[in-house]
Amino acid sequence: LFFASVYSFFMFFFLIVYDLVVFFFVFLLMIRRPPRSTLDRSSAASDVYKRQAIYNVIENNNYKYDSVTVYSAYKHLWDYFDIQWLENQRTPNSYELCNVLFNKLNIEIPEPELFNLSQIFRKGILQHPPGILPNVKTGLEYLSSKYILVIISDTAFSGGIELRELMKSTGIYNHFSYFIFSDEVGSAKPNKLLFEKALEPFSVLPIEAIHIGDIERTDIVGANNFGMKSIIYKGGGKHKYAVAESNAHYILNNWNEIETIFNNL
Repeated sequence: LFFASVYSFFMFFFLIVYDLVVFFFVFLLMIRRPPRSTLDRSSAASDVYKRQAIYNVIENNNYKYDSVTVYSAYKHLWDYFDIQWLENQRTPNSYELCNVLFNKLNIEIPEPELFNLSQIFRKGILQHPPGILPNVKTGLEYLSSKYILVIISDTAFSGGIELRELMKSTGIYNHFSYFIFSDEVGSAKPNKLLFEKALEPFSVLPIEAIHIGDIERTDIVGANNFGMKSIIYKGGGKHKYAVAESNAHYILNNWNEIETIFNNL
């Protein structure tokens, strides 16, 4: 069984290999990091899109805030998210994050406008989609020809609904037959609940599974603690959660290496 992961922020996929299960972190691996120029444009455009929506809500409610204050509150969202995600093992949704934003600004926003803003945040990834990494589609075609693939993903502003749409638009959705998203489960990696739910439908043991991901403290720690083998992906460029040394059992530097790695497991 092969498991893999996919998300613009944190997503997983699973794949079944007869008596072997492999977990894969693929959204950051597959979708999150295209060549830097493309990623920077997409990420920057998404931030501008969200912040403009925030300004619109503030102005519609007759408040005035300078850009530095609003940017600081927006940055505070990610600090809050990281605490909930990395320390409490859950991923706040866009509605909760919008509440945190306006509490930071000490602004009261009517419920309908707050909800509408949260929907804009949820759909931001579809308005400014990230690219797909080189060799991902070829790698998935190889894997899906031999294994059953499943996705487990930690989410952020965008939830499982939007991420399914993103995968459909990029042509990788049909490679997978099972999906787990943290916003739908109520827990996030490295919590063993996600790994347990991933294995349940296939009646396999953790020792029969391999997990692939690019974040040490969630992907690799979660898989190793659960008794799985792990593969860390290092080909997407350095990110804020990257570490110099990994406790993963294998290293994947490029998606064109996936067939060789699996042939030598």
